[in-house]
Parts: sequence; structure tokens; C-alpha cells
Amino acid sequence: MSARIVCPTLVYMGRTDLLLGILNRSESPYVRAITIGSMGKLGLDTMRKMDIDLVRLENTVWKFLINNTATVYEKLKASEALVALDLESGIDFDDCIALIEKEAEPYLVKNYVILLSKIDRARARTYLVKYMQRCKSTVVMDAIQMLLHREYTPIFDLPEPDMLFEHYSSSYPSTESDITITESSDSWNLG
Repeated sequence: MSARIVCPTLVYMGRTDLLLGILNRSESPYVRAITIGSMGKLGLDTMRKMDIDLVRLENTVWKFLINNTATVYEKLKASEALVALDLESGIDFDDCIALIEKEAEPYLVKNYVILLSKIDRARARTYLVKYMQRCKSTVVMDAIQMLLHREYTPIFDLPEPDMLFEHYSSSYPSTESDITITESSDSWNLG
């Protein structure tokens, strides 16, 4: 079964328990990236109605960002998910700055910059004004300019970076055998 079908369906159903299960058991970076990206599409209303543990969800996604073995694509999806979830962040401001400082991939830095602004807008503004002086990436500079001049960043309304499409077209697994949910699986029993 395709992760691109299963994961959004589980989001719609509010089944973060199953999403977290796929994320933790999957050996495929592609499946993990799709799963974690889907988590960013959970609405706060859905999470509250379904009594989803927001702290656990945020911590799980954050762990992907600081995980040295996660691929760039997994980190892109994790950072997008954290930005989109728009939670009252328990993420440490200085930890987010550390990610910005050590990351070379501009699309990841852009997402970290947006996340930093969501954690503490005033402190982020001070940091980002200084960071702009040494930043060489137009992608990051555009994100900083956008943040300095407006509040809302609709990250999921923007097109995916070309590098993600290229990655997915070259690394899509022949089977997504680590998604083992079937119609007869107890996982679907919602009663």
C-alpha cells in the first residue's frame, strides 16, 4: 500500500498512533518522509478532538531534525511539519539556532528560520538581522525578508522544492513493504 495514500488517510482519521507506528518501524527513508510530512497536515482542532498528545507529536518530529542519520528529505518534511503544526512550541530557541548554524542545505535552513520565528518572534528578528549579513542563499534570504515583513507563512501553499521531486522520482521504493496495514489488520478496527 502506498504511503502517499495511507498517511493522509490516517491524518484525516486522526490516527497519529498509527502514523507514529509507521514512522518508528519503517526502514524506508521515503516512507518516513511521507509519514512525517503528513503529520504536519493535522489540524489543531482534529488533534484536540482526538485527544492527541501534542507534546509527544512535536517531540517525535523534533527528534527527526536532530537525528544525524535522517536524510535531508526526512528533515525537510519534519521541519515543514513542525512549521505547519503551529503548536505552542516546547522547542528550545538555542537548539533551533544550532540547527541553522550547522546546516548547509538552504531549504532546510529556510524551514529552520521559519520555525525559529514561530518559537520566539522577537528574539528571532534580532538573530536573523545579524544572520542576513553572512547568508549567501537567496532561498534563505527570501524567507527572512518574508518573516521580517509579514506574520503568516503558508508553507504548504508553496510548491515543493524541485530537489524533493527529483529525489522521490529516483528513490521511490519498488514496494513499500514496511507499511503492513491491511483491511483485515486489527489496526483498522476503530471500535
